[in-house]
Amino acid sequence: MKIKRNIFNISMILIAVFLLVACKNQASNEVSNNNENDPKTYAMNLYYPSKAYIVDGNEDEKFISQEIEVSDPTDIKKDIEKLKDASNAKDNSKDIYPALSENLVINKITEEDGKYTVDISSENLNGGSLEEDIIISSIVNSILSIRSENGKYAKSVRFLVDGEPSSTLLGHVSIEEEFTESL
Repeated sequence: MKIKRNIFNISMILIAVFLLVACKNQASNEVSNNNENDPKTYAMNLYYPSKAYIVDGNEDEKFISQEIEVSDPTDIKKDIEKLKDASNAKDNSKDIYPALSENLVINKITEEDGKYTVDISSENLNGGSLEEDIIISSIVNSILSIRSENGKYAKSVRFLVDGEPSSTLLGHVSIEEEFTESL
């Protein structure tokens, strides 16, 4: 009787160990499968103002976009700063202008759950309604275009000036609300 009980106990222990190993392998496969579905690359369109808009005022051809690859959608400050130099655009044959002044300082861009906050320094922040429209539209449109093979990544963009909420950047376009659609 003792031998039967020992065999039964050993069998139960072996079954328990087998089930634990099987469950662990299944959980590890699920984790690795989830990682396979995570996007490895992201794309973003940078929106540069066109000559047709700047010179002729043609609203129908306001921006020319240039697609770039983004390695980390949570760290896009360097990508947005490419809007300061139109020569960064892949196709320079089109008449495009820088969207941001070389003197414009972006303090930081943060992201949480696809919601971006762009903090701009008040230093060297000057210009008229055209400059303000281009700054805001170029940044908003560029950020909202971030996507992966799984779909759209960015949900919204809001602006701060020197880390604080502001009603406008240059006095013409409201930035009190977050932007959820391209301009």
